[in-house]
Amino acid sequence: MAIAIVPTAVPTASAATQATDQPGPGLDVAAENQHPGTPTWALRNVQVDGHTWAFTDHTSVLPGTPVGLSVECAASTFTVRALRIGFYGGHLARTVWTSAATPCPQHQPAAIVNHRTWMIRTPWPPTLTIDTAGWPEGMYVLEVVANTASATYVDLIVRSASTRGRVVFVSSTLTSLAYNEWGGRNTYKGKRGFRDRARVVSFDRPNSWGQGAGKFLQYEAPLLSRAEHLGLPLAYLADTDINDNPHILEGARSVIFGGHAEYWTQAERDAVIAARAAGTNLLFFGANTAYWRVRLSPSPLGPDRIMSIYKIQSEDPDRAHPSIRFRDLGYPDAQVTGLTYNCFPARGTFIVTDPSSWVFAGTGVHAGSGFAGLIGPEVDQLRGTPSGATVLASSPTRCGARIKTHSTMALFRDPSGAATVAVGTMGWVSEALRGRAPAATVRFVRITTDNLLRASVRRGLG
Repeated sequence: MAIAIVPTAVPTASAATQATDQPGPGLDVAAENQHPGTPTWALRNVQVDGHTWAFTDHTSVLPGTPVGLSVECAASTFTVRALRIGFYGGHLARTVWTSAATPCPQHQPAAIVNHRTWMIRTPWPPTLTIDTAGWPEGMYVLEVVANTASATYVDLIVRSASTRGRVVFVSSTLTSLAYNEWGGRNTYKGKRGFRDRARVVSFDRPNSWGQGAGKFLQYEAPLLSRAEHLGLPLAYLADTDINDNPHILEGARSVIFGGHAEYWTQAERDAVIAARAAGTNLLFFGANTAYWRVRLSPSPLGPDRIMSIYKIQSEDPDRAHPSIRFRDLGYPDAQVTGLTYNCFPARGTFIVTDPSSWVFAGTGVHAGSGFAGLIGPEVDQLRGTPSGATVLASSPTRCGARIKTHSTMALFRDPSGAATVAVGTMGWVSEALRGRAPAATVRFVRITTDNLLRASVRRGLG
C-alpha cells in the first residue's frame, strides 16, 4: 500500500496490544436498549431563551464519579434529568436520573474576561452535585429546566474504563468548545470579528450552541443511536480522554468519530494513528477532521478545562508547540483520514462510483446514483491516486459561488490490516441521519451507515 496515512514518527504498537476477537468488560448495549425510552424528552427551541444556563465541572467521568453542576436561572426552582442517548425502541433517549426541585441561583458571579487572550470563564460555585453511581456508560445530556419552562442542556460523557475488543465512540468536546460563543466570543470571532476572537477558551462556562449541548445532538447523537440500535459492543470516550491516556485505545476494534471533529491535541492524533498501526479500524462520518492543533491546560475546576488555539503562529507565546493547523506543522489531515479538507461552504449531489462495494449492500445503487441534501456544509477530497485506496463516491461540489471541486468518500487499507473509512461530508450525520435530507437520501445513508457499523467489529472491516 502506497498511501501515507501513518506518519513514521508514530511508533507501531506491539501485537500484544492489537484488537482481540472477544469484547472486553463493558456495557451490554443490547440489554441497555431494552429499557423503555423517554418519548417526550426533547426541549423546544422556545425554552432555550437565555434565562437558564448551566455547565458541569467535568466533561467526562467514570461511573460513580460525582459531577458538580453550576446553574443560573431567572426562576424560583429548577430540576435536572439525566438522559442517556441510545435507541430504546426508536426513542433517542431514556431518563436515568431526575433531581428534586432545587432553588435557582438568579445572580451568579460575573464572568471573568482575560483581555489579552479573550478567554471567558464563569466562576460559578456548584449549585448541585450529581451522583453518577449506577449510571451505565454512555453519552448523556443533562436537561436543566426551570419552573418557568426556560431550559438548557449540558452534555456529559460517562466513559468506559477499557476499550479492548470494543468499538469506541468518541465525542469531540474540543470542537464544541471552539465554537461556543457564550459571553460574546469563540475561536472564530469576537466583537470586531476575527481580530478579537478568543485565543484561549474554557469549559468553565455554559455553551451557547446546540441548546447547550454543543455539537453533540447535531453531529453525534444520531450516529450513536444507530450504533446502539445494532447492539455493538461499544465503549465511550471524550477526545480529552484520549489526550490524557494515549493507551486507552489499545486493543479496540474500531474508533468512530461523528460529523464534526475539527480540533485535536497532538497526543490524541498520535494515539489514534498508533491504534490503527496496531490493527484498529478508523471510521470518520464527517469532514474537516483533525485540522486544528490545540493545547490543553488546567482551570480552577480541574485538568483539561482550558484550550489554547491561537491559529496564527506569530501570536502564540508557546513557540515550541504552536496551536495552528496540523498541516502547517507537517501533519496533513490525510495522514489521519486519508482525505484532505477541501472547503466551506459546499453544496452538491453525492454520486456513487463503486456500487459493487459491500459498503453499499442493500441500497440498490448503481454507478452514478445521486443523492441530494448530503454534501456540505464542509467536505473533504482525495488528493492524488494513492495505491490501496478505494473511492466509493466522488461528488462534483461547488464551494461558494465560484469554486468547482469534488467531495470524496473512500476506504483505505493499512499495512496493519486495519481499514480507514471517511465519508467526506459533514452532512452525513447532521442532515441525513437526523432525517433532514430527502427520503431517498435518508434511506441510503442509514443502510450504508449500518453496513459500516456492523463491519466495525471485524478486523479490517472485512
